[in-house]
Amino acid sequence: MVFLSFSVLLAAYLQPFVDLARSLDGLTASSARQAAKDTLTRFFDTLDALQGTHAGCRLVGGSGGSDGGGGGGAAGAEVREKMRDEVKRTVGVAYAAAVGRLKGSLGPKYVRLTDAELGARLDSFYR
Repeated sequence: MVFLSFSVLLAAYLQPFVDLARSLDGLTASSARQAAKDTLTRFFDTLDALQGTHAGCRLVGGSGGSDGGGGGGAAGAEVREKMRDEVKRTVGVAYAAAVGRLKGSLGPKYVRLTDAELGARLDSFYR
């Protein structure tokens, strides 16, 4: 059996979220309007896909207890909290920065969520 450290597993888990955040790099008010629309559309499509993946998965551990095994008990809750916090930090900061750089140049059809709404949506992944 192969055992991986939590930091290795967390890095692998976070990679799709890092990619999602990076997809917003370079998005500014001076970006071509259609390119900005396409970028935000892909961002939300990817977010929807990640949410669908989370809906079908559950963090589980070895014994389900609080022995650091994962899913159950205090340890599982702590792992979910760490994952949630890292995802919110990674994606939330990138989204807020990108929306801020757009300076209102696109309407709510493309900028579908406020920062707080995105945070609430990301929180829902971990319930």
